[in-house]
Amino acid sequence: MTTSHQHAQGWVSMLKKLAKTAVFTASLGVLAEHLGLASLIAKASMLLMGNMVGGGAVPNVPIAEGNTVVITIGAEHYVQAYRERSPLDRCQLSRDLQLILSKQPEQIAIDIDLSPLERASDAERLCQKGLDELVDAHAEQLVLLQPFEAITQDQRATKTSWMQARCQAQVRFGDGTLVQSLGAVTEMQVAPHGAPVRSLAGLIHQRQAAASSQAHGGIEHLSAPHQVETNPICRELGERDAESTNPEGLAPESEDEGNLQPIHFNAVSKHLALQSIDSPPFKALPSLKGLNVFFGGDWGNADTFLTPYGPLPGVAIHGAMMVSLQHPLSRYSPLWGLLFDLLVGIGFGLLVELAWEKYHEAVVHDAATQETAYSFLVMSVFLVVYAAAIFAVLAVSYALLKYASVITVPLVMATSMLIDGFITGPRMALYEHAGHHISPELAQASHAHLPFKSLAIAARRGRGALYWGIQFAALWLLGAHFIHH
Repeated sequence: MTTSHQHAQGWVSMLKKLAKTAVFTASLGVLAEHLGLASLIAKASMLLMGNMVGGGAVPNVPIAEGNTVVITIGAEHYVQAYRERSPLDRCQLSRDLQLILSKQPEQIAIDIDLSPLERASDAERLCQKGLDELVDAHAEQLVLLQPFEAITQDQRATKTSWMQARCQAQVRFGDGTLVQSLGAVTEMQVAPHGAPVRSLAGLIHQRQAAASSQAHGGIEHLSAPHQVETNPICRELGERDAESTNPEGLAPESEDEGNLQPIHFNAVSKHLALQSIDSPPFKALPSLKGLNVFFGGDWGNADTFLTPYGPLPGVAIHGAMMVSLQHPLSRYSPLWGLLFDLLVGIGFGLLVELAWEKYHEAVVHDAATQETAYSFLVMSVFLVVYAAAIFAVLAVSYALLKYASVITVPLVMATSMLIDGFITGPRMALYEHAGHHISPELAQASHAHLPFKSLAIAARRGRGALYWGIQFAALWLLGAHFIHH
């Protein structure tokens, strides 16, 4: 056999091996998606990338043009001005809101339930009336948090009546729901194309986009009937009253929760400014003109969520969502994403397969020499190289996110290839060393090791059954999916 023929056979063998790996990996991906494991690994990847960018420290960003501003009621202000009272004193809320409005911000999203207090005194009702009048007078600038679910029927009726009055004044209401994944907030709900926008950040961004389009001559498109709905919660409240299908509740939740997208924490670290309302820098600030403001509480753990920056109040996360809408992650071609996943996955798979091949060669060698040093050395080198490969992938993903605003989730494909390497790698290595393509000396030494050949054959058959079982299950799921649809 000529050398060129041997090289050709080697390339054919490698292509067959890669084809089997690709089919197995795709099958494993189908099963992982069906069982929810792919989404779990993707969420873990995004949490890891967010932690690498965030670094666990709250960003120190100045209040400047182009940034989103979060104004909080801090612990000290909560104690001194609000006297640790919850629900919050409506008169003090009016004063704080008036202070923010006096600095002329573009829009304000209020992450506080401003609905009337239950069993309020005459003084409290007077304060509530003043707060409502202030809100109605600045309806164009404000987005209020949709009131929390009421417990009693009287409280439901009070909240509903209050919402109806604010809706008549053209006040917008937003949904303050936050999405937690693996105990932390790393994603946000984004309304699908053409669907109503419901979130606090989404409504602020929608109004900003409309104003920007108007400034550039595109208002005819944005103001076309039924194209852009600016207050879906009020619309749903009106429909509910007209049909009387839900007399005891507030505005019903939308059935479509939207698409989950990663929060752009790299942009958040550059464009989200946090200030306490009683801090000297904020009091000395002359103007918030042209800026969007998010106002809410930061005095306890009730509305605090874990993020890549550590614990943050909910209002800060709404601000981070606004930054992510203003500075979205870059979109790249699916082909480039596929090529990156394949590069990472095949690299990991071939690395593991090579390690198994060398390891079993070392086992046979040690069996002949009555030692274990060689196999131990091979496994130690593999662990070091494997750890270095993981860090290299993380470094590339971190650089893409930090400098190109591209988020990659290579762990899904890499995990599939890794499992493939641990299944096909040992199976092929054991098969080789069960008597194929090894020297007579090593074969004799392996036969001297009585259980070696039988164990190799058993392992090869077991892994082969698992290999084909996974592919059959994936094929069955795909067939059921296409038949169902």
